[in-house]
Amino acid sequence: MRNPIKITAAAVGGVLLIGGLGAVTAIGENAPDTTVPSSAEVAERVQPRVAELAREAQEAEAIEFAGALHEDRLTDYAVAVYDNEVKRQEAERIAAAAAAAAAAAAAEAAAVPSPSYSGGGGGGAGGNLASIRACESGGNYATNTGNGYYGAYQFDQQTWNSVGGSGNPANASPAEQDARAQALINSRGSSPWPSCG
Repeated sequence: MRNPIKITAAAVGGVLLIGGLGAVTAIGENAPDTTVPSSAEVAERVQPRVAELAREAQEAEAIEFAGALHEDRLTDYAVAVYDNEVKRQEAERIAAAAAAAAAAAAAEAAAVPSPSYSGGGGGGAGGNLASIRACESGGNYATNTGNGYYGAYQFDQQTWNSVGGSGNPANASPAEQDARAQALINSRGSSPWPSCG
């Protein structure tokens, strides 16, 4: 249902005033020009200002977006810099720990005299552990040829166990093999190595 339009009219000093729809129109000789412009005329008059406001709004939005984008990029950059710094510090920490471990190992190796046999007894290589090792296995601590003798000094299992070793001699560390060979030399001389000792 449509709402009825109410129009009022009044005469004031020879001018007829007609009102309705929120506008008043004056009719007569002395009436000022109070004609309400059409919506097309209003649109034409305000269009430049509307366009200017729209442009300003777009610029403001673009500036705000650019600021947010810049802020996001700065945040991403800051996170990347932080991550790289953390990784660099971790790498330095690992390198320092590795250097400390290497220094400790070098100090430990320097503190332990190299085992060698200086006593008499049978003879090919003069009893020196390095000579026995080179002669028996070519210096290879992991030698296991399947002949019942193992490691750099070619221990048989019974002899290895007699000097405190356990497991397969070829699986023991070089330091342990050297220590067990020195213990064997100390107890039996070079006789366990008739060809190389």
